[in-house]
Amino acid sequence: MTEIQSHTVGGIRHKTVGYLGGKRLESPEIACDLLLARLLGCRHLEVALHNADVLSPPRVEAMRRAVKRLADGEPVQYILGETEFMGHRIKVDRRVLIPRPETEVLVSTVLACAELWKQPEVRVTDVGTGSGCIAVSIARERPQARLLALDISEEALELARENAAKLGVDGQIVFACAEMADVLEPETVDIVVSNPPYVRSFDWERLAPQVRDYEPRVALDGGKSGLDIIAAVAEDAMIALREGGGLFLEVGAGQAQEVASMLESCDYRDVAVIRDLAGCERIVSARRG
Repeated sequence: MTEIQSHTVGGIRHKTVGYLGGKRLESPEIACDLLLARLLGCRHLEVALHNADVLSPPRVEAMRRAVKRLADGEPVQYILGETEFMGHRIKVDRRVLIPRPETEVLVSTVLACAELWKQPEVRVTDVGTGSGCIAVSIARERPQARLLALDISEEALELARENAAKLGVDGQIVFACAEMADVLEPETVDIVVSNPPYVRSFDWERLAPQVRDYEPRVALDGGKSGLDIIAAVAEDAMIALREGGGLFLEVGAGQAQEVASMLESCDYRDVAVIRDLAGCERIVSARRG
C-alpha cells in the first residue's frame, strides 16, 4: 500500500478505499470501516464521526498491515478474528466457515416455528456446527433448548466451545466430534438444523479466491452433486427425529427444489422452501411424519 500522508481517520479512509478499490475488493468501504472501527473502539457505522481524529503511528502501522492482508485476499472477518451474527460477536478464524447472512435466515426460521418450542425442554441437534454460530444463537434465544453441536473437525469444535463460553450458553450445548448416526438414539430429537457443505466439487476452483484460498474446504465441498452431505443429514435426521420433529437445512442457490423433492421421497411431510433476504430459495424445512 502506498504511504498514507494523512493520519486523520478521514484521510486514511479515503486513501484505503481507493487502494482497495483498485484491487477489485468487494465492498472496500465496509471492509475499511470495520478495520478502522476496531482501532477506534467504535461501531463501523460510527467511523465517519471520527474523520477528524488523528491516529497514532502504531495504529497507522496496524491499519497498514491489515490493509495489506485484505489486498492479498484474506477475508476481513479473519483479520478481525470475529464477525457479527444474529446480533452477537462470534469469533472466527481459518478453522471455520465465516457465517453468512443466509444462515441468519436459517436460525430465524427455526426460532419462528412456535409449535416446536411449546415443550419445557427442546432437544436440538446442529450438524456441522463450525463456529457454533447456529447453536449459540438458538441457545441465547431459547433457554429451554438443549443442544448437541456436531462437527467432524475437532479444530472447529474448539472454536465453537470458545464462542459458547464467551456468550454464556456453554451449559446448554454439548459439543461432539461425530456423525449424527453415531451419537443419537432413534426418535430422541425435536429439531435438526444444518448448514451443510453444498458446493459441487467441480465448482471449487471457480469460487472467489477469498473463499477458495482461506475458508476450510471441508465446510464447503458437498461432493460431486453438491447434495451428498445434505442427503446424509436428511437420512440420519429421519431416524433421529421424533414424530413431528423439524428438519431445517440451508442449501445452495438453485438446489432448493431438488432438496425439497428429496425430502418428500424420504417421507418427510410439510416440506417448505424459504427465500433469503436476496430473494433466493435458500432454506428447506420439513417435518418427520
